[in-house]
Amino acid sequence: MDVQRVIAGLNRCLAIEYATMIQYLQDSFLIQGLEREYLAGLFRGRAKEEMGHAERLGDKIVALGGVPTIEPALITQSIEVAEMLGQGLTAEREALNALKGLLSEVHDDVPLRVLIEQLCLDTQEHIESFEKLLAQKRLVIATKEVRLKQVG
Repeated sequence: MDVQRVIAGLNRCLAIEYATMIQYLQDSFLIQGLEREYLAGLFRGRAKEEMGHAERLGDKIVALGGVPTIEPALITQSIEVAEMLGQGLTAEREALNALKGLLSEVHDDVPLRVLIEQLCLDTQEHIESFEKLLAQKRLVIATKEVRLKQVG
């Protein structure tokens, strides 16, 4: 394993986590209208989750002998709800791609691989949540009526 390449990759992931955390916090401030009640909380919760990811990445970078970056990746902002959600989806996809790119670098370092895989799982769940909020997956219901079967 090329430790310097891994540290550079982890720092890229860390920069994305910083940016996403700031972006979600900013979204929680800017959101207005009927959606504010639930989306401000969603964005603040996501910001806290991203901070947790940043903490884990920063600690691992130091454990590998590196210095964590202090520079965030590009931060986007909007005052339109759909655009905020779309920006969140884009940021999560960027984070997932960066994390997946590291998997081939870690080789047989099982703890590091597990950390990256856990972050991938969290990020994929965020992606799926945004896709649902943006109604990107069209569901088809086979029947409109459902009856429970009587048991015994």
